[in-house]
Amino acid sequence: MNLEKTILKGFERLTAKWSLLRDEISLNVRGEFSESEFEDEPLSSLPEVQEVEGTALSRGFDMQRYIQNRLSDLVEREIEGAKEILTERERNSFDDMVYGFVALVDELLLVSVRWDQSDEENKRLQRRWLDFLLEKRIFGTRNAGVTLFEKISFITQKKALSEMDKQLCAVYLHVLGIGFGQNKLSKQLELGFYRRQLLSCISDWSEDLRRPIFDDQPYLVQFSQDSESKRLAPLSKWRRRFFYFLIGYVAVTGISAFYLYNWLMTSLGLLR
Repeated sequence: MNLEKTILKGFERLTAKWSLLRDEISLNVRGEFSESEFEDEPLSSLPEVQEVEGTALSRGFDMQRYIQNRLSDLVEREIEGAKEILTERERNSFDDMVYGFVALVDELLLVSVRWDQSDEENKRLQRRWLDFLLEKRIFGTRNAGVTLFEKISFITQKKALSEMDKQLCAVYLHVLGIGFGQNKLSKQLELGFYRRQLLSCISDWSEDLRRPIFDDQPYLVQFSQDSESKRLAPLSKWRRRFFYFLIGYVAVTGISAFYLYNWLMTSLGLLR
């Protein structure tokens, strides 16, 4: 097997399959997801009664448990496949790629994916995903908001980067570009710093290799085009426009105040 782009190809496979699962969530929200589509799912995805947040759920299909099971199976198959062809050091890089994917998907499911047509129920279900975190199931942790940035800092501070390291940097760039960490305004400057560090790690890549990182839909990640998704899309370009507007407003106000001051002083005979 060609190992030249193992990290990127693994990430592409995972994100392509995640895109299909996101479509299934949208179908379920619209009431168009047939039970026949998951009749072969393990019984764990169809609990009779499940206790979550102190409330017993009624017997029936649990979309969040179904999504967790499907994602977990996909990730575990990728990890097992990597064990057969990679060295221990390469597997560590592959696992870091998987962690980046898991962190991104968990955040999307907590923040931007719509689980229900009702705003109130949707917010409840987004919070409920904390009980189904993929990070917790795969890695046994729930600290991606800190751990992922520690991994980024570690790799960008290396004196010499292997080709797999550079692929991992590209994956991290994609994860940050799609929206990881952007729900906190306080993180914006920090995210910009991390992006610049990651970019410097792949500065020798050709334009063709770098382009997918900055495409509107990089690495086959398909975002639904409904109004809610558009509303929740990253707002960086709007923040930049607001920032430019604010600078212009301050400049115009300052100049106007200066001329008004001079006019008043002249009118009162206090300025010669």
